Amino acid sequence: MTRIFGLKRFGRHFPVLLLLALAPVMADRLAHIDWRGVMRTAQATGTADWALALIATAISFWAVARHERASQRTLGLGGDAALCGATSIAISQSTGFGPMVGTLVRWRLRPDLGAAGAARLTTAVTLCFLSGWGVVTALAVTLSPQALPGPPIAMAALAVTALIVGLSIWAPRRLRGRVPPVRALGAVVFYCALDTVAAAGALWVLLPDEADIGFALLLPAFLLALGAGLMSGAPGGVGPFELTLLALLPHLPDAPLLSGVLAWRAVYYALPLMIGGVI
Repeated sequence: MTRIFGLKRFGRHFPVLLLLALAPVMADRLAHIDWRGVMRTAQATGTADWALALIATAISFWAVARHERASQRTLGLGGDAALCGATSIAISQSTGFGPMVGTLVRWRLRPDLGAAGAARLTTAVTLCFLSGWGVVTALAVTLSPQALPGPPIAMAALAVTALIVGLSIWAPRRLRGRVPPVRALGAVVFYCALDTVAAAGALWVLLPDEADIGFALLLPAFLLALGAGLMSGAPGGVGPFELTLLALLPHLPDAPLLSGVLAWRAVYYALPLMIGGVI
């Protein structure tokens, strides 16, 4: 029993421990960054780039709304899934403590669900997104033209995914009704892929010319950084996201990369947060 409580305590503090472990490694790089130059570069972003980033952000949140609708249908819930899903994600992804904040926002927008129903919906959406993110990230890492950490883990994740799909198609009698149908699995992966690829696209178009990188190289690093930010529980994943991106893209100059991230946070986090707050 003591061991179980010890593991739970370690799990709660793991994100902080991870940040403390990464900080000395990245401290030297961060100390030499010209933060004023980062701000100037971000402010010099062109109008067309802002417009493209806004379009990519809209596509990402459209996918979020569709994903929410699929989760509501699975749980047998009705209501305005698009408004509820997009608003809850817009607020919770920026404030941190995503599951708790997401539950409160859904409960506020859908009082008919009650606290328990809102919590069930948030749990379903979170688990589905993490599952879809795992599959999309595993594919991106496996197919990446650059060497990234974790190919064996990515291959194992894809093997497990293939096994689940196989069980969904040819489920033994004992597992019938317990394995999600292929259509539901495909919807989870598709909407998660559309969501995260569009989010990565928003960052890519906002990167200045000095950060010369192809989208195929940026995408797997972005997905891994996104996962680090989500697991940290920090508001917007600030800190772990940037540290992971810098570590995975050491060939890019720091200032242009961080200026693109700064502009991306304004479009993908700050603007949806304000709109969600009004709603």
